[in-house]
Amino acid sequence: MDEKGFSKLAGRAIDSLPEQILGYLENVVFIVLPVPDEEMIRELDLVDEFDLLGLYQGDPLLARSLDVPVTLPDQILLFQRAIELHCRETGESVEKAIRDTIIHEVGHHFGFSEEELEELGLE
Repeated sequence: MDEKGFSKLAGRAIDSLPEQILGYLENVVFIVLPVPDEEMIRELDLVDEFDLLGLYQGDPLLARSLDVPVTLPDQILLFQRAIELHCRETGESVEKAIRDTIIHEVGHHFGFSEEELEELGLE
């Protein structure tokens, strides 16, 4: 799939989120990248570039101070090639994998840990 088609699916997934959640994503940008860069791979101690479907970069909402203004937007990165490989291996649709990845990363935006997301079934 080309990046434009993948991005269109990501846009539909974002639009499908409940209004209550969308209201908290005003200062979040969604970015599609083919794979994580070398720095991300190193920082996250990944075995390879296909181990990561998405990544939240920013300060979780619950960790923020009301005294410090937010300037740069938080980012939710979607790694297209990793998601497509995951779908080929599992038979899951790309659209569902994108939506699940977005929901998982939005969970991090709200301050949930990997363990908490797993407990909620959002691993």
